[in-house]
Amino acid sequence: MPMFKRALARVVEILHLFPQRQAFLLMAISAAVGLVIQIYSYFHDRLPPPTDQCQMLKTSILSQITAAGKCDSDSDCLVASFGCPFNCNVTVNKHSVVTPITHDIESYNNHCGFCVDQCAVMPLPTCVKHQCQLPVAP
Repeated sequence: MPMFKRALARVVEILHLFPQRQAFLLMAISAAVGLVIQIYSYFHDRLPPPTDQCQMLKTSILSQITAAGKCDSDSDCLVASFGCPFNCNVTVNKHSVVTPITHDIESYNNHCGFCVDQCAVMPLPTCVKHQCQLPVAP
């Protein structure tokens, strides 16, 4: 800290020696500080969150997908494709709102890693014990 104070005192001393350059130096310092802040913001926004935050978000998304799959009859069910790592063919209730799930998945993929699945077309889901499910392959 004393070194910083001495450096700052020296800058102030130089500014007093050259008053006509004060405005220029202050603008240069201001621009440099602004640039440092922009660089920090750029890289800070692109750093992945800690693994535990990613796991918590993934768990939350999986819970939302399960809740969206509640049903009373086969006609309530449809297949949604949320993609990797949340599976291509997921059964949900046709009346459930999946937009928040989709936004959370986008956030997960942007911050925790992105993967791509090639999704195949699946048969129609059925409602089994109030949960939409895909038929089991023979």
